[in-house]
Amino acid sequence: IRPPTGELNTEGWSAPPTTNDITSSEEQVLFDAVNPCQSAYQIVSIRNHCHLELPYYWSLYRPITGPHSQPVPSLHTSYTIEPQSGLLTADSINEFLLTFTPMQPGHFTDDAHLTLGNTEAIELIPSIQLHLAGMCEEYDVILSPGCVVVPGTVQCGTDHSYRVKVVNASLSSVEYHWQEVCEDNVLIKVEPSEGHVVSGGVGHCELVLRPLQAGDVTVDLRCNILHCSQPLIMCVRATAVAVPLVLGVPSLIYGLIPNGTSKTLQLPVRNDTEFPIKFHLHETVPPNQLGCLFCVPCDGEVPAHDTVVCSIKCDTSHQPLGEVGTHSSLRTILSCTTELGAESCVQVLAEVQSPKVCLRSCELHVDNAYINIPMDHIISLHNMTVVPAQFTWKEQLFGGGASYCSVRITPSSGLLPPRGSCDLTVSTVWNTEGEDLPAAILCCDVEGMKDPVLLSVTGHVHKLSIHYAVVDSPCEQQCYLDFGSANPLGVSPHPLYLKVTNDTAIPTSLIATVMHFSSGLAQVDKTVESDRSSLLTVTTNLANPKSVSDKTSQSVVASLILSNRKGCSFVVTPSVLEIPARSSHLIEVVAYSDMWGVYSDQLLCQVTSCDVAIYV
Repeated sequence: IRPPTGELNTEGWSAPPTTNDITSSEEQVLFDAVNPCQSAYQIVSIRNHCHLELPYYWSLYRPITGPHSQPVPSLHTSYTIEPQSGLLTADSINEFLLTFTPMQPGHFTDDAHLTLGNTEAIELIPSIQLHLAGMCEEYDVILSPGCVVVPGTVQCGTDHSYRVKVVNASLSSVEYHWQEVCEDNVLIKVEPSEGHVVSGGVGHCELVLRPLQAGDVTVDLRCNILHCSQPLIMCVRATAVAVPLVLGVPSLIYGLIPNGTSKTLQLPVRNDTEFPIKFHLHETVPPNQLGCLFCVPCDGEVPAHDTVVCSIKCDTSHQPLGEVGTHSSLRTILSCTTELGAESCVQVLAEVQSPKVCLRSCELHVDNAYINIPMDHIISLHNMTVVPAQFTWKEQLFGGGASYCSVRITPSSGLLPPRGSCDLTVSTVWNTEGEDLPAAILCCDVEGMKDPVLLSVTGHVHKLSIHYAVVDSPCEQQCYLDFGSANPLGVSPHPLYLKVTNDTAIPTSLIATVMHFSSGLAQVDKTVESDRSSLLTVTTNLANPKSVSDKTSQSVVASLILSNRKGCSFVVTPSVLEIPARSSHLIEVVAYSDMWGVYSDQLLCQVTSCDVAIYV
């Protein structure tokens, strides 16, 4: 067997095919430069001049570095030959496809040996040797612009778009993929997020920036290139500001609020943006201090281009008052914070005042009070503040004099206007006499006042006092009725009069009776029905004054009066007397006698509600 003679031609696929005539058994095959994971191709043609089919197989070895070096198989080669083994067709040209596919940039060389024969042959035919050489270059892709710097400020929560490019200056087409950035303060994405750019082409993309919080945004956006070892970096720089909600009023002015009460105002919250915004209302107060504002709702969401009305209640239940204890000025801040960090504030102003009510005089002294006689007095209740005051008087009395009298105030409750006064009627009824009686205390509760208003009631209480005097007596101080010594029998003398005077405001009644020589008319009246016939035979017709003479009439009356057979009678007229307050009345006393002698008696004046009887 002789070495075959033949021709070796190479054709490249990445360039117009070329054919080279080979005059030796060694030939160098050069591949066009490629990018990693891309392939370059060459076609090797071998003519078999024999009339027999020749078995063969290809082997790849590292390049021999010295004259005595032994071939070393290339285990991690970037080259492949197809078909790798087979039969060379007799008297024909056999073509082989050589592929160069590097995985990383660099210069790659290998030796391809064509061996004729097979492993069962006793002797191998010397091979044809090809020197393979190829260059792998890194991908050349750039991002334009390399850094996106947003001028000015951008609003949080809104999308801001910017155009970016993927420029491919590589030897082959590339596939790119943008990584999405989703952090606490920013969201960045590129559309389309992935694509294909041919060699020398440009890929157009749109970067969408959405800040989520106020502040500086500094992000390195990555763009991964397929089969490229390092990603491309695009810097994104921006300053984000949160969009505040618009509060409908510059300040909340509550005006005057009574301490312990509350007042509610409306606060419009407006959203002027294109997207809904969540908000939170809260009062800015120092630590360890209770707030006085209550918001409904305190959390919510305002739709785009819409308004939400919140109710802000100012409660002064825990508001400390000033040094005087009645007034303080409320100054606080109500903040509206959005979920993106924007804040809007409104000032809250209020004047908090606690009612303060007093009496013009807190002591009521009654000089001329009388037992069981109602007396009315006028007191004045004054509101010292500019807030209305609701007052209520308690019915129960306190103090040492609570059991000596009863007190009623009219009206017992009411509403005092700001800086206004109210006259009250105090009705007192005393049940005990005395000059220095202990005070009775009444309490008046005023809403909003810590301490009640107190009224002290004292009085000089008099009992019933009746004076007696004899009219036309030289000494009116002595109650002595003297009819004298010249009194004829059976004939009425001139009457004497006893003056009864009530010096107090207590109305009363009086019963005057004679102790011994009382008139016999009372006994006659008791028996007049049973003995009417006998009486008519003795007496004249008194019903007709003209039927008898005056003398006869007086004689008949005198005989009736003296029917007690005591020789003398004293007639008191009137014997029962009603005495109004501060009035005087006369009691007539007439003496009758049908027997000589000196007579004396006592006139008993018994006054109602008076335990002491007066003797005349």
